[in-house]
Amino acid sequence: MRILIAPCAAAPLFGLACLLLATLAQAAPFEGRLLRSQGQVTLTDAEGVAVDLASVDNRVREAQTITTGPDGRAVLRFNNGTITILDADSRLRVRTPNWFVHLAGKAFFAFKRLVGAADERRVQNTAAFIGIRGTTFLSYADEPPAVALEEGELNLQTVGDAYELVTDGAPSQVPEFVLRAQQMVTFDGNVATVTAFTPGVLADFAAFELFGGELIDDFVDDYTPELPVAEGQAAPPPPAEEPVAAAAEESPPEQAQEQAAAGVARGGLGFYLGAGVGLSATDRGADELEGGLEQRGHSVSDLELDDVSEGGRVFAGYHFTNNFAVEGGYLDLGEFASTIDASTSDADAFARDVADLHPLSAEGAYVAAVGRLNLILFSVFAKAGLFVWEGEVRADLAGATPVDSTFDGTDPMFGAGVDLSLGPLGVRLEAEHFELDDDAIDMVSGSVVIWF
Repeated sequence: MRILIAPCAAAPLFGLACLLLATLAQAAPFEGRLLRSQGQVTLTDAEGVAVDLASVDNRVREAQTITTGPDGRAVLRFNNGTITILDADSRLRVRTPNWFVHLAGKAFFAFKRLVGAADERRVQNTAAFIGIRGTTFLSYADEPPAVALEEGELNLQTVGDAYELVTDGAPSQVPEFVLRAQQMVTFDGNVATVTAFTPGVLADFAAFELFGGELIDDFVDDYTPELPVAEGQAAPPPPAEEPVAAAAEESPPEQAQEQAAAGVARGGLGFYLGAGVGLSATDRGADELEGGLEQRGHSVSDLELDDVSEGGRVFAGYHFTNNFAVEGGYLDLGEFASTIDASTSDADAFARDVADLHPLSAEGAYVAAVGRLNLILFSVFAKAGLFVWEGEVRADLAGATPVDSTFDGTDPMFGAGVDLSLGPLGVRLEAEHFELDDDAIDMVSGSVVIWF
């Protein structure tokens, strides 16, 4: 005789999860985050109106300008794969997601290579359009303007007439040229002179990297420099735009604002929503089920148990601080089905015993406290809470009365994982453990999360 045992499943939950995943996947606007600052740091919008950084959760968006005062410094990370550090008396305008205008002072840039995409990002300073190929470099916007390249390659295009390029050979007139690693170029009008690093440039790199500290280390470890491109390959033409000098004149007066934003959380304070899918596994295997049935006097000739199943979840939470949140959600841990060949003299007793011994699964609501450690590109977290669940085991057997046993409980759950930051949109990978009466289920899942 054969029977099939399957706990009830919440199929609509998967449809809801898929719908939420599709919605969230299109909700990641371009933005930057102020990760660390000191002294005076000011943000203004496209019309030159001051923006309170605290009120926007340290976010910097398209068409905004960030300015540092005489004692100011700022570390920013953008969700297009860019980290920027501004020195004192510096100004950076985020013209578009792929176009940064360095208006004044000194700035450090590290650009992560965008795998599978054409890299058309650029920085404009007072002397050149700088085409990016997965690099780390310094831009000097004041007199004399200069660019110093630490790693990768840069395509430099003139903002006016062709450059008179001075290298080891004779000067030549060129509209653009490639700057190699460990080189710097200094501009005097339209004369571009390429040399090795000076002691002052080495000191500037050291000062920026000291201030950026682990923020730079974690970022640089995570990016791969762009592969070299044949010299002479043209970079994409720069967009038409007013000269930087004119744009600088239009910038509003600086408005000082004290900031102290070290180690901002991936989503910042406030609400977040998510949905995901995963695999769950019971800790009770086929041997345990077969042994239990035989102990109760049934002869089992064959038993197949699907002890791994698909599950899904939707959840929401609130960050009270950068390191603590409360989260709640709805979980479906899937179903564990089995097929059993057995001989028995009492089919009704056999069906009841199977329902009693079969591994449980469940669905229900949970609430958990979440502790979080925020790093530059991701966060690690651990959580603990309670799972309020319901489960069902159904045993259908020819010649026996069907058994439909329901179970419920409130039991502990634990979990740990990683949140990968993509601006307001993120990806979560986690492992969780659930206690269900005498059973236990482990689940590994991936989710899409959006922070507000």
